[in-house]
Amino acid sequence: MLMDLNCMYEQESSLGYLVHQAARLMQKMMRHDLGPAPTPAYLPVILWLLEEDGQTQGELSRRARVEQPSMHETLHRMEKENLVLRRPDRNDKRKQRIFLTRKARHLSDKLLPWLDGNNRLMREGISNAEFAVFDRALRRMILNMDTYLDQKDLTASSE
Repeated sequence: MLMDLNCMYEQESSLGYLVHQAARLMQKMMRHDLGPAPTPAYLPVILWLLEEDGQTQGELSRRARVEQPSMHETLHRMEKENLVLRRPDRNDKRKQRIFLTRKARHLSDKLLPWLDGNNRLMREGISNAEFAVFDRALRRMILNMDTYLDQKDLTASSE
């Protein structure tokens, strides 16, 4: 049987491979420039809590598009490293609110300028128009995958 060469998977031109390589290199740069803390998993949590301190674990897991047990583990590690603390919700004692510590706020003083510089570095040689196309395309890909997963979740729950 002859193999259809037009259908062969080419890893190095695959979107997943390219996105993974970019994320891996960013993590490597981050460890080099900032040291072991914060880990990449902490970044979105720190940034979202800087925007609005006192969110719940559920709110953070929805924003991150991860399951609650994964967010629980991330928050547990961050708590052990004294980056966040949990306080009971004033209105619903079953919920806990997550707050940044002084240590995390101090870390963000280094982190925010680093992220800004890193974004400038990654955009070198890319025009604003090219970046706008890339940004729209990447957001559309994320929407496509979210839609696909939502449809799978609905199908699985209706069986």
